[in-house]
Amino acid sequence: ISDLNLVNLSINTKNSDFGAFSVKNDTNNGYSVLYTSADEYSLKKIKKSKFIKPEYPTYDIFRTSFDFNSMEFEDPIPLSGELNDQYQEGPAIMSDDHKTIYFTRSSSVDSQDEALYLNLFRVSSQNINNTDSVLGLSINNEHYSVMHPSIAENGKRIYFSSDMPGGYGGMDLYYCEVYGLYKQFFLDDSTDIRESIRLSKPINLGESINTEGNEVFPFHMDDKTLFFASDGRIGFGGLDIYMVNDYLDTNKTDVQNMGIPFNSSKDDFSFFMSNDLKFGFISSNREGGVGDDDIYC
Repeated sequence: ISDLNLVNLSINTKNSDFGAFSVKNDTNNGYSVLYTSADEYSLKKIKKSKFIKPEYPTYDIFRTSFDFNSMEFEDPIPLSGELNDQYQEGPAIMSDDHKTIYFTRSSSVDSQDEALYLNLFRVSSQNINNTDSVLGLSINNEHYSVMHPSIAENGKRIYFSSDMPGGYGGMDLYYCEVYGLYKQFFLDDSTDIRESIRLSKPINLGESINTEGNEVFPFHMDDKTLFFASDGRIGFGGLDIYMVNDYLDTNKTDVQNMGIPFNSSKDDFSFFMSNDLKFGFISSNREGGVGDDDIYC
């Protein structure tokens, strides 16, 4: 693995770019990519609030596509509509059929609390421009964060990171079973039907994975293998990327540091691998990058 050469992507900017996630297009070598950027060319109108300081860039979700053979990326564009408001957004993931986007976004909290909390949202790709189509998940809360979604390939389980009470410290990794879709009808508009998902109570992945530090950016590869980032283990420094086998069986759980070149003395996180295993992404603020956090392939 140490012989691999990571490529700094052309979409990186002088600010922070991270959280790349890709799904295959209909074309042979084409892929759609969602990622998060704090670049100043965002079309967002930044409003001053206790969460947002206009002198600093604000995170938006961007979309681009690339050809695997040439590794050439199209010019990124921000997702519009409700995913382009005055709060922080990203990272985001998309279903394999391109129809559904799950993403992290900052949420309001009561005036007594100055913390920036992040929650999970779901929206149909066809309804991004519909203000009322973005629905928060039932596991969200005003007093702690629920963020960084990852969906099992069969859509039956969602993984995320949270600092909800009862964890092992900092951010922990959790999952919920997805019991299915349900329709929400609104009496004031007979044509307004919104689709959401029914979730189980959050299940902590346990002390074999979670530490007193922070476990974030889970990526579900299959029912045996999960990737995540952690600063709670002895590693190379900052956040390191880990792979865990048999993560649902605490008697077999085996957590492994991914080592060089995936990890460095800086923060390394947001591991992603394409379904066809042709390529992957990580994010890092390691030395030699273009800006703050950069995306590498």
